[in-house]
Amino acid sequence: MKKKRLVASSVVKKEAAIRELPLGLTDFADIRQNGHYYADKTEFLYEIAIRPDPFFLARPQGFGKTLLVNTLECLLRGQRELFKALWIDQSDYP
Repeated sequence: MKKKRLVASSVVKKEAAIRELPLGLTDFADIRQNGHYYADKTEFLYEIAIRPDPFFLARPQGFGKTLLVNTLECLLRGQRELFKALWIDQSDYP
């Protein structure tokens, strides 16, 4: 039996676009630049970034902690081009 590939579809300009799910990928830039499916969590990152006090992130293995921290790193390094069309791009975040 053939192994099925996990894909997500979305409608872009009335055309169906098939994008691979980034299973195991932890590099935000790679995900965004190669058109992989990305669930926008930048509103959550905004809340973390504007907090004046420390933030403790505790989640089980496989819940995307590394990707979340890598995304936050890209945001704090000012790589704004990676965030086009995401929530934080339209926010008041500098």
